Amino acid sequence: MITESSVRMLPTTTPAFYDFKKAGEGYPFDILQDSSIRPGTPVYIFGESKDKAWKLIISPAVMGWVKSDDLAKTNETFISQWIAYAEQNLGAFTKEPVSVIDSKGNSCRNKRNVCC
Repeated sequence: MITESSVRMLPTTTPAFYDFKKAGEGYPFDILQDSSIRPGTPVYIFGESKDKAWKLIISPAVMGWVKSDDLAKTNETFISQWIAYAEQNLGAFTKEPVSVIDSKGNSCRNKRNVCC
């Protein structure tokens, strides 16, 4: 997945509701919205809508329809690299500033988040 994506029970963004007269069954409780899936989550594509706008996917946590533009296909080389990096327990900074402690126990904090 390359972006946060809604996982739908059917390949449509049109919402569906039960009885509007009952609490929790009308708006905004869209019964076709199953879950969401985060960027970077690996998925297996095993179906496609006729108009190719939606893919039927299965992930480690959920199965359903996502917009085709929200995912990208990979190849065996990429998958092998992804697994190798995952096994190295790498991390990433998503905000700055960041405090870092290097292998010698020194703490440093600067614009580039590089330890001295």
